[in-house]
Amino acid sequence: MDQSNEYRLTSWLAQQEDQHKIALYQCDNSNTTWTQRCVRQADCVLIVGLGDRPPSIGKIEKEVERMAMRTQKELILLHKEGGERPNNTLTWLNMRTWVSSHHHIQCSKRMFIRRSQFRINELYSKVLMSEPNVHSDFSRLARWLTGTSVGLVLGGGGARGASHIGMIKAIQEAGIPIDMVGGVSIGAFMGALWCSERNIVTVTQKAREWSKKMTHWWRQILDLTYPATSMFTGSYFNQTIYKTFGDTYIEDLWIPYFTLTTDITSSVMRTHTHGL
Repeated sequence: MDQSNEYRLTSWLAQQEDQHKIALYQCDNSNTTWTQRCVRQADCVLIVGLGDRPPSIGKIEKEVERMAMRTQKELILLHKEGGERPNNTLTWLNMRTWVSSHHHIQCSKRMFIRRSQFRINELYSKVLMSEPNVHSDFSRLARWLTGTSVGLVLGGGGARGASHIGMIKAIQEAGIPIDMVGGVSIGAFMGALWCSERNIVTVTQKAREWSKKMTHWWRQILDLTYPATSMFTGSYFNQTIYKTFGDTYIEDLWIPYFTLTTDITSSVMRTHTHGL
């Protein structure tokens, strides 16, 4: 590109950044001059991958890590609507220790089909005129990038924590999105259920089944122990949790999630954002 065209392009891009809150650049598939410009200008680099594919690192990713060491990097994993739940996210993250955070995004199946440029423009015009769905994963990602995410933190309270389900339902009916969830005690359980299912009917059903198991009085008697730190061993409680979630990692939940615990050995708070 000659000097005059370079100046015109730079001026036009600067104008777009002034007129819009976010300017989204799309890199080439190789380390071209345009790719280098995109990385150099970026305040945040979005690394997009297909969640059902192997988590191998591409050539451009290696260049991005080298050229933008201090730039925020977000891993975006795309999934088909109605497809399987996320899995193997931990492997994606372990291979990309320089990623700040990750996001699981469910997409309509049309995004995974190759189309002609005409069909793409036609579809874009239809989508552009439609009202955005505030509960969609793309809206959640947009709020994250603009610093307007809506978080929900659920407290403890034992059996009273069942009311969290009604509150989540009311929040959904009010049209308020939930972009991230945190919780303690029973709130951690209900929050993890929501992040895993994102369907109030399924969450209600699983919470009801779990509550019935926890109210078996003879199970509570068998779980009694010497009250050094607690009256119950917690063994049966842990079994019911495992039967509900299985070997699900926090990284594989649809929505960002964290929980808090108390370390009674060192008397400090622990925040958990990864693991089983």
